[in-house]
Amino acid sequence: MSLINPIPDTNWLKNNKDNLRISDEAYLELVQIYDLIDSIDWEYSRINDDATLIDKINQFATNRKKTTVSVVYIVKNEENFILKSLASIIDFADEIIIVDTGSTDGTLECITELSREKIFLYTFEWCDDFSKARNYANSHASCDWILVLDADEVVDDFKNLKLLLSYFKLFDSLSDTVFNFNIIRGSDYYKTGKLISNTGAFQYRGRVHESFYSINNKDIYYANLKINVYGQKRENKEKASYYNELLLKTMLDYPTDSRWCYYYFRDNYSQINLNQMFEYSCKSIFKRGNIVSENNFISNYFSVHIIMFILSKMIDENNYILFDCYLNLIEKKVSGHSDFIFLKYAREFRLIQEDILNSMKSFLEEYNKCLFSENIFSPNCINSLLGYYLFLGGFFEESGLIFRELNLNIRDYPSFINENLINYFQKIHDESYSCNDF
Repeated sequence: MSLINPIPDTNWLKNNKDNLRISDEAYLELVQIYDLIDSIDWEYSRINDDATLIDKINQFATNRKKTTVSVVYIVKNEENFILKSLASIIDFADEIIIVDTGSTDGTLECITELSREKIFLYTFEWCDDFSKARNYANSHASCDWILVLDADEVVDDFKNLKLLLSYFKLFDSLSDTVFNFNIIRGSDYYKTGKLISNTGAFQYRGRVHESFYSINNKDIYYANLKINVYGQKRENKEKASYYNELLLKTMLDYPTDSRWCYYYFRDNYSQINLNQMFEYSCKSIFKRGNIVSENNFISNYFSVHIIMFILSKMIDENNYILFDCYLNLIEKKVSGHSDFIFLKYAREFRLIQEDILNSMKSFLEEYNKCLFSENIFSPNCINSLLGYYLFLGGFFEESGLIFRELNLNIRDYPSFINENLINYFQKIHDESYSCNDF
C-alpha cells in the first residue's frame, strides 16, 4: 500500500480551501504547521493523493488525537548545563529520560533535586560506545515520539511541533523518517537528526558521531524542521583525541559505511595525507578494490564528500595523476555546487600559479637590476607587472601596496594585459555583478 505525502506544496492548501470542511482557525493552524517543514525527502517514497489528504485534514480539524513526546538524554558530569536544558523542555515533554554514564560531579544531585514526576533517571556503565548508551536510553521511552538532546542543548521555541506531530498521527507511524533540527553552536551551524517516532524502527549506530539507522535496513527519509537548538562549543584536545580513537574503531566496525570515513576526514584533514585517504576510504566508496570508475563508485552523500576531501588533498600535495578521474565521479551529483566548482578551478589556478612563480623568480632577478632612464614606456608599466606577479604568486598585501601607489588609469595599462580580459571585467563592474549573483 502506498503511503500518502502529508505535506503538500505551498499552493495546495490555498487551491483546495473550498474542499476543506474546517474552520478558519483550523485552516490557520495548518498554514502554521506546514510552515514548520523546511524540506522533505518524501517525494521519493510517498504519493500525492488529494482526496485522501482532504479527508485526513477534515479528520484533523474535527477529531484531533493527542500525541506525546519523550525527551531523552545521556549525561556525564553536566552539572553546569543540564538544568538550563531541562528548563527549556520541561513544559513541552511528556516524559524525560536521563541516563547517566558515570558522573562524578553534582549532575545526579541537580536532577534529583528537581523531583519532577515526569523525570526518570537511569544509569549505564560506560563502554566507549555512544550508540549503546543512546539505544539504552531510548529503550526506556514510552511516548509516541522520541526527541534526543545533549545536556548542553537548549530549545528556544517548539513553535507548533506538538500540533504537527498530532497531524502526522492521522497518516502512519512515519517509521521511515528522521526529523532534523537546526543545531547552532557558536559560529557552527548544521542539521542533525533529533526526532523519531517511537516504533522501534530506528537504532543508533557508531561508537561516536552516532546516527540513526533502520533496524530492517530500509531506506531512511529526512525532514528538516524549522526548530533551533542552541549548544556550547566544548572541544578540547583530549576530547578530540578520544573521539578519533572511537571513530577509527567505528570505521573497522563498519568498513563499507562511508559515513564514518567522512567524519574522520572532516575532523583530521590536516593530519592525514593522500595515501592515507586512499587507504581509509577504499572499501567504503568503491564496490571492488580501488577501481576508479563510475560503475564501481558507491554514490551517496558521504562518499561524494569523501571524494571532495581527496580532491582537495591532491591539490595540497600537487598530485594530479587521478584528479580528473575522481572529479568525474561526482560531477553529475554536484556540478553546480560551490565546493565542486572551487576544486575544479583551484587545480587550474594552482598549475597556473606554479608557472607564474617560475617566471616571477626570473622577473624579480632582472627587475632588481633594471635601469630607469630614458624610458619609452612609463615606469608604471614594469611596476604594474611586478604587482600582477606578486598577486598571482599569492603576495596579496605587497601587490595591493603597489597598485594603490600606482593608482593606474586606463592609459597606464601595459600591453601584457589582454584587452578582452579588461573589457570583460569592466562589463562585470558596470553591471554591478558580485559573487552572489552567479
